Amino acid sequence: MEGRKRYLIVKTSSLGDIVQAFDAAYYLKARAPGASIHWVVEERFADVLRACPIIDRVIAFDSKKWRKNIFCRTNRAEVRAFLEQLTHESYDALFDLQGNIKSGLITFFCKTKYKVGFGKKSVPERVNTFFTNFHTDPPQGQNVREDMLSLIKSYFNDKRPFSLQGLSLKVSKAEVDRIEEMLKTLPADGPRLLVSPFSNWKNKEADSKELIAFLRKIQGQFAFNFLFLQGNEEERLRALEMSFQFPGASILVDRLSPEALQYLFRRVEAVISMDSFPLHLAGTTETPVFSLFGPSHGFKYAPRGANKTFIQGPCPYNEKFVKRCPKLRTCKTGDCIKKLKGDFLASKFSNWWQGIHS
Repeated sequence: MEGRKRYLIVKTSSLGDIVQAFDAAYYLKARAPGASIHWVVEERFADVLRACPIIDRVIAFDSKKWRKNIFCRTNRAEVRAFLEQLTHESYDALFDLQGNIKSGLITFFCKTKYKVGFGKKSVPERVNTFFTNFHTDPPQGQNVREDMLSLIKSYFNDKRPFSLQGLSLKVSKAEVDRIEEMLKTLPADGPRLLVSPFSNWKNKEADSKELIAFLRKIQGQFAFNFLFLQGNEEERLRALEMSFQFPGASILVDRLSPEALQYLFRRVEAVISMDSFPLHLAGTTETPVFSLFGPSHGFKYAPRGANKTFIQGPCPYNEKFVKRCPKLRTCKTGDCIKKLKGDFLASKFSNWWQGIHS
């Protein structure tokens, strides 16, 4: 019976990529509603899965810690315990959504007849195909969410369309109360717009002066109140500087758990974000999202939806790419996104905002 089935997803990192895989996971739950879904993930990214209501078991490991000293007795014991978890269950199918050598090694130790992975044309690291036995190459030109969805749909030989709806992470009452109190500090009039100006990659961030000019323009037009996300100390100082530009109409948001952050996204009227984990988490909600892309392509990675859009900064070096710019890791300027002008962004945002409210 379908209700007795067990499926395993292997998607070990990173936070944004894991959130992009939610479409595939929710399709799997819809296809087999009584099945048990387990997920293998790096420990530092596990919390978002522990808050996901359709994931029945999270199998977490800490490869970063292990690599520092694999000969440490504690680390060796943790490795053995992790392998025991992998081999303890037998699965009806495993879906390797990562496609690299690490996920391949994890797949190798799992007990299942069907180990589903990407084919040679689409797998990120070709050696991964040696560890899977059911391969599929998603159609070219799709969003990354559709790529992972295609992999699982191919196992079921299902070509029907699927749209992710109603994804709500489990959030505690204490976190909800904290967010509601924070929102009360903003003026009651005017829509609330959450701004996520940072990324782990500096060349994925817009120029701060142009971003502020952009926000000033749209505040003057639509009377927005701004909430600025922050992360580390450097980001906190930069977010504070941005917030000072909008006295009485902006606040800083302290670091939140993934589930609390998703709740906050549902409580604002719009989100502006760079290509980052907050962007992809915002994409799981019904909230309108306006995103800025540079060295990664928005068509491939931006959230999908009628009320979601992106602006793609042009590469000044004429690099052509469909996923990530080949200079992503080496480009020191990030001019593709940093040269986007505030007036240009404000014009694009204004047309989009009025369009979704017409």
